[in-house]
Amino acid sequence: MEKTLVISLENHNIYYLTDSSASFYIAIPYKKFSSSNITIELRDDTLDLVFNTSNMGNLVNKLNDIYSKIDNYNISLIIPVINNNFLNSLNTNPDERLFSSLDKALGTVINYSYMALSENNIKVESNIIMVNNNKYSYFMRWFMQKYQNRCQYKTIMEMIMENNQDHLDKVSSSGINFVVGREETPNLEPINDNKMQLDSSLILDEVEIDEDNIPVRKEAHQAGYISYYLLGVISIAVSLVVLYLLL
Repeated sequence: MEKTLVISLENHNIYYLTDSSASFYIAIPYKKFSSSNITIELRDDTLDLVFNTSNMGNLVNKLNDIYSKIDNYNISLIIPVINNNFLNSLNTNPDERLFSSLDKALGTVINYSYMALSENNIKVESNIIMVNNNKYSYFMRWFMQKYQNRCQYKTIMEMIMENNQDHLDKVSSSGINFVVGREETPNLEPINDNKMQLDSSLILDEVEIDEDNIPVRKEAHQAGYISYYLLGVISIAVSLVVLYLLL
């Protein structure tokens, strides 16, 4: 299959892959993501996405508008280039023969996507995500029922929200996982042999302060004066005793 780099975004490279059996665009992470799901979106504007070197300006602008929305998230979005008339017929003529034909084409796309991601050292998660854009509902229902153990049906916004939640819950740095939260006793995942051992000298114990038992500065100041008076009285008494013995 021929692979062409079309756009290079901050965190993903957008490639166009094609051969006699399938054509599609795929976002492959190349910076901060080391694993990803295969995410497929069926779009009704694929006429605007036909790869044509004579009209690259419009194509690049269109792809940039689509893929820049997911660039900061761990989403390997795949857009198959499928004939619009065929896709539209899925809504008007929900024929299982059409579903099977598209299922076969998507199988080819999924296999090539898996190879493209793996070649770039991306671990491919087992679940395939079909993007819910409120289109082709008959086919989606059929496809989800056929692959219910391996397939999920989500909107792009749901995937973005899940990515944001993962980022808030866990921050990774230098192989050490920190769980971010406000629990008094956070549940830290166990450190295995592949993670760095944290030096105990770098850990600060948590100090709890009881506001009711915080000493008042004024009282401590007065107690200091009382101690000085007592020492003065004792010193005078001792001096008088010494003078008496010397006389």
